[in-house]
Amino acid sequence: MSKRIMNEVMTLAEDEGLNIWYQDTDSMHINYEEVELLALAFKNKYNRDLIGEDMSQFHIDFDLDGACGEIYSTESYFLAKKVYIDKLESVDKNNDVITGDHIRLKSVPTSCIDHTTKHISQECNDSYSLFENLEWNIGLEPMD
Repeated sequence: MSKRIMNEVMTLAEDEGLNIWYQDTDSMHINYEEVELLALAFKNKYNRDLIGEDMSQFHIDFDLDGACGEIYSTESYFLAKKVYIDKLESVDKNNDVITGDHIRLKSVPTSCIDHTTKHISQECNDSYSLFENLEWNIGLEPMD
């Protein structure tokens, strides 16, 4: 059923000319401003709500400490399935811009990535440089 749900959304996005930059079993990255367009097209075609917290619905799962506004990615770096990083942005209660990272590195806890960038690796002093180093050292081709 999960494949069917993902295929409905992916093929509809393609039909609507919307780009999905990354997708796996239960998630996808799409331009923020196109989410509502896709949700409306989905409602028109399938008579179901795409956005929500219920089974077979999608929602933004970015989390950023102190965020009081919408959280969105300003930059993403995809190396492989379940190996990517998003640079997040939002505003805090004072309407000041705040940033953070959303990191996925299959089977590696974020705490390990943080420890590596802060205490172990001299050439990888932040999460983005760590991902660049992974790409070059293990021979991964970045996803298009």
